[in-house]
Amino acid sequence: VEARWPGCRIETEVPMSYRNELGQVSEGFIDMLVRVGENDYVIIDHKVVHDGDHEALVKKYAGQQEVYRKTIEAVGGHVKGVYLHLPHQGELVEIDFGV
Repeated sequence: VEARWPGCRIETEVPMSYRNELGQVSEGFIDMLVRVGENDYVIIDHKVVHDGDHEALVKKYAGQQEVYRKTIEAVGGHVKGVYLHLPHQGELVEIDFGV
């Protein structure tokens, strides 16, 4: 992380709560929130999986990551990237929300 984003600050197990436009509430913990600038963040979510089918993993977890992204943006943060960390495969997979 430090090699990719020099000078970053790392927070782990960051509590989050988000209420969407329909009033639905999501609560949980962001595995890793990396502050890469004044108000810029990278979200990293650790997933232990047995295969490396990146497309399937992104589809499976994109909704959860979208809530994390919206949570950070709701408090004025700018999300520069969202990643799934696959420790068993030694990979970091970026989720592109096209925003």
